[in-house]
Amino acid sequence: MFKRISLNIPEDSYEKLASLSDFYNQDVKNAIVGILDLVGQQHQRIINLGKEYKVPVKLNTIISHALFTGFNSTYLLFNKILENLEVKGLYTLSDLDIDLDEDYMWFHYVALVGCNLQIDEFSVILKPGLRILRTVSHIEVEKVSNKILRKLKKIAPKVELPEEFHELDDYNIEIQEDEEFWRIEIDCTAESLVYLPSVNRISEFVVQLFKKAGVK
Repeated sequence: MFKRISLNIPEDSYEKLASLSDFYNQDVKNAIVGILDLVGQQHQRIINLGKEYKVPVKLNTIISHALFTGFNSTYLLFNKILENLEVKGLYTLSDLDIDLDEDYMWFHYVALVGCNLQIDEFSVILKPGLRILRTVSHIEVEKVSNKILRKLKKIAPKVELPEEFHELDDYNIEIQEDEEFWRIEIDCTAESLVYLPSVNRISEFVVQLFKKAGVK
């Protein structure tokens, strides 16, 4: 069921919305519907945000504050991790956990549609003097023979590591099995993000690992 509304907006606002729509190859009408739909999906969160204020606020103020906080967090923190791991624009933040008392932060990223790397998802843990990167690659069991999967599990712990891995404080590779997918998890630990191998480099390593095992 649909509701029809008619509204007038300032010309300047319309021009900015038109420019935004054009950038994403949409017409203005579809852009407006998409924005309203997104606000509708998050309506309860927006209401809850408003309840936390101790002074009267308007809806546009709440949304403005949320966008400002989100944009700054994305540029100054979440994307900073992607830049350090050389995969900005290929993955998006899907979950996080921050514990200020423990000085602990955990961020989880998933690959965007069209990402051609062999890493489907990865997470980063930030603790004082400690940085942990865990990458995850999936293999669909029905697409690979059991013989190849067993060979992969046998050679994975013995394969020669790239030079970049030699500077790590710790490294581990583990393969988890279930009926539909195998998960290849690679953990890299260092004292700083700059000493961790890029996700792109780990992807190249996984590609070589798959090739040795016969995974296509």
